Amino acid sequence: HLQSRLKTRRHMKPASARSSSSSDSESDDDDDEINKFCLNCRTRGDFLKVCARCKSVYFCNSECQREAHKEHSKVCVSKAPAPLNLPKGMPAPKTEEEKKNEIEIETKRIETKLLPSVLNNNSSSSSSANKTNFGVGNPPEEALVDEFEDALVFAITNENESLERKCRIGLAHVYLYSSRAKEGLHYLEPVVEYYKREGTVEAVEPHVLAAECCVKLSSLLGDEDEQKEKFKERCKVELAAALDAATEYTQKDETKQAEILLRCGICLLDGKLFDKAIGVFIQASACAEKLNAHGIAARAKNRVGHALIQMKRPSDAIVAWKDELESLEKFKNNDDVKNESDKALDVKKAAFLKSMCHGNIFAAYAFLGAVDDARVHSNLAITNAKESGDANELKRTLVQQKATWDALNRDDMRAELEKVSVE
Repeated sequence: HLQSRLKTRRHMKPASARSSSSSDSESDDDDDEINKFCLNCRTRGDFLKVCARCKSVYFCNSECQREAHKEHSKVCVSKAPAPLNLPKGMPAPKTEEEKKNEIEIETKRIETKLLPSVLNNNSSSSSSANKTNFGVGNPPEEALVDEFEDALVFAITNENESLERKCRIGLAHVYLYSSRAKEGLHYLEPVVEYYKREGTVEAVEPHVLAAECCVKLSSLLGDEDEQKEKFKERCKVELAAALDAATEYTQKDETKQAEILLRCGICLLDGKLFDKAIGVFIQASACAEKLNAHGIAARAKNRVGHALIQMKRPSDAIVAWKDELESLEKFKNNDDVKNESDKALDVKKAAFLKSMCHGNIFAAYAFLGAVDDARVHSNLAITNAKESGDANELKRTLVQQKATWDALNRDDMRAELEKVSVE
């Protein structure tokens, strides 16, 4: 689909044609210098002035022009283009200046509006005006996919290599969350290769994104498929490159480093590389806590707990999730948030996340047979779900807890939950 757009919209001369055209132009300029002489006295030199009307002959000065006027006026014809006799309603062709302005306007729109709408999705900031709402289970709208495809074609057509790389990264994002990870990886390849050679802080994003595409593709394949292992290995390579770039180029921006580490850890977790994932999450958490970025720290600790559950270590997972609760409490009481409405949002968001965290601890205690501890965190999960003001979270919490007690054949505990009102 995108290839066909490129074929129909890309009209670029090959390098050989461009160089040939350039050399021809230089040759023409030389010829002009040789043939430039005064029509009246045949004097040559750079001081000659061109005829303002026909722009084909030269004169030393106004005196020479007057002396030659009688003969020259017979052939002097203006080179101004004849007016176009266009059919009624047909717009006049755009001038080169108009075309140039249109390209500049579209380039600015892509860089300031379209690209941030996708790339800001990876930021921990919740206040981005350009941020879109898509992710796992919530694919981007088809119109957004089309817009990024058009943007990439625009960048290639206008030979804007920097913009092309950015558009490829943005398109890979929307492809990844549109269940088109293979296409995302395909259009990302030139960017990955470019940054392997250049090596700048911008290298982090394409490497992490390539790893995310590989994880997605690996998850779609059976264990016996040879491609599955290839995607897993490629994921490790891309994450190693991303971490190297993050270490080398983001030393002065620890918040950025923490976010990158968190994304790398999620890739490792999704790829079932639990030990490595836990190590990266611990790094992300430590990095975030130095800067009081408690939201990032909480997310990292949450993922540590999930990795430990996958490794069948529920007791250790409980410890990780209790650490997460501490970070969420600090996040709620963050003094750096000055705006009262933002503070209120942070309090509700913290309550929502604490509800989920208490729910995780409840389930771990329940499966360990620690019923009293499980009951404590069951009640805390319900309380925080109510404080968050999110009715869906309260319903989800109750469904999770009922399912847990059903699995453990504890009808008595399930009966207690039936008394909780969801209003």
